[in-house]
Amino acid sequence: MWYQQEKFQELLVKLEGELKASPENILRFNHLAKLANVGQLALSTSHTFNNILGGILGYSQLLKIELQKNEEGLRQAATIESAARRASKLVTQLQLHSSNSKPSLSVVDPQLIVDEIALLIQSTFPKNIKIISKCDHEKARVTIDFASICQALLNICLNAKEAMPTGGTLKIETRLTSELTDKNEEEIDYVIFEISDTGGGIPEELLTRIFKPFFSTKEDTMASGLGLTIAEGVVREHGGEIAVRPGEKKGTIFEIQLPYKQASYIPENKHIPRPAENKEQVIMVVDDEEDLRYMAKMILEKKGFSVLLAESGENAIELFKEKHDSIDLVILDMIMPGIDGAKVYHALRNISSSSKLILTSGYVHNAPFQDIVESGDVTFIPKPWDLPEFLKEAEKTLSSN
Repeated sequence: MWYQQEKFQELLVKLEGELKASPENILRFNHLAKLANVGQLALSTSHTFNNILGGILGYSQLLKIELQKNEEGLRQAATIESAARRASKLVTQLQLHSSNSKPSLSVVDPQLIVDEIALLIQSTFPKNIKIISKCDHEKARVTIDFASICQALLNICLNAKEAMPTGGTLKIETRLTSELTDKNEEEIDYVIFEISDTGGGIPEELLTRIFKPFFSTKEDTMASGLGLTIAEGVVREHGGEIAVRPGEKKGTIFEIQLPYKQASYIPENKHIPRPAENKEQVIMVVDDEEDLRYMAKMILEKKGFSVLLAESGENAIELFKEKHDSIDLVILDMIMPGIDGAKVYHALRNISSSSKLILTSGYVHNAPFQDIVESGDVTFIPKPWDLPEFLKEAEKTLSSN
């Protein structure tokens, strides 16, 4: 979690007090625990979903190649491809918001945060809720843990959805502001994320209580009452502030302030990798999914590569021992029964430390092999594969020193 240890302890004390204060709070807490289990289930099955979607997406792209002269067939294949991409994006977002990943700070364009939230809620919110997003923050960039901030804003959006059971409008907007600090009157620049709804609003006498643990304006005890508490903690840990006020005519407006800096100019990288000499190169594909193995074989052979296939970690190690001198690249699935990808990776490295590898998996966030990916020693391609990108990464890795 994003909290520092002392603030986490402070939150635990508050939670204990709120749990003792009301039996309804205990019911909400138990419901929250059930939701956490659902989240873990979604996380654990996401790899399987991405493997399934990998076959749908990849073979639809192969069909597009085969159906170049069939206009109607090409259109249908493109429709399948588009649907698979949307499903894959949703699975990736479920991974992001279900994982208990370590905080990782990065410099981010606020537009990416708004786009991430807007895409997720457009896929999951009722169709009678209109989503409007508008960004006006110029070149401002915020230093954040992307998953935590997205979760905070999503919690506020979920609150807005509950306030509009019969439909309405949800707006997510950004703008810039500056404020003077109390200490030395130093001016600090902020990006403001404003989330507004057209629901029934929150009575003014309750506005000061909505960030308290387990507080909810709904009579339904299945509402956890922790969404806004978590959002407030995340925002403040980023050096920001969160405020709420009634809308001008109706509804509620939340404002999240995060400190920002102007983006520095980064010149475009003009380096173009040396094209690979495909016909003389051998690629070994290791994956326990037969459909994905043969899909990779088909697309790589179309580009002139020779392809070896291994259906398990054990088979991959034996094949590599025998032919590693002639194998130019290994594409390795990291989640397999028997010997998993991490053990296979280390075994291949022990056989030949200079071999080129690409890792792949349906786990995108907080993967069990995250330390290998973060070492910078290998390329990682998430599943489902986008075949043009898959080929591009393979050629890029082969041409690298």
